[in-house]
Amino acid sequence: GEVGTIQEAQEKVDELALENTFLEIDEDGSGLVDTDELRTALLSMGLAATNADVREMQERVDDDGEIARWKAVIKALYDKAALTKLGLGEADMAVLRAAEASLQVLLEEKDVTADWQFGMRAYKDMVRRERASAVKLPSAAGMVNCVVK
Repeated sequence: GEVGTIQEAQEKVDELALENTFLEIDEDGSGLVDTDELRTALLSMGLAATNADVREMQERVDDDGEIARWKAVIKALYDKAALTKLGLGEADMAVLRAAEASLQVLLEEKDVTADWQFGMRAYKDMVRRERASAVKLPSAAGMVNCVVK
């Protein structure tokens, strides 16, 4: 499309830089960035990233904590289901299935999987949020320069 202002041009360049960075980080071309790919990208930028650091960064995709809440509800329901199998309680499987379906919808909305792999849209959202916060990720251009082999 046509670009009308300098700001629009900068936004377009930034958008393309984010997309290219995501594609570079997504080494297997799956369309999702997993823990190993994110850690490799951080290490290639000279950032010593522990597995806990990477997990924390991935979990920032869940900016409002809603995914974590649904996971906790489902875990509680599964625990209740386990108790039922032992004859110690009653589990409502319809409630469990509804909770799982709600989590799946939320994951799709946030462009993330249950094990914190995230897609391009989630990556862009995360980078933009990080830019606006006190905790800064490397710039998209910086990540592109460091990740490209």
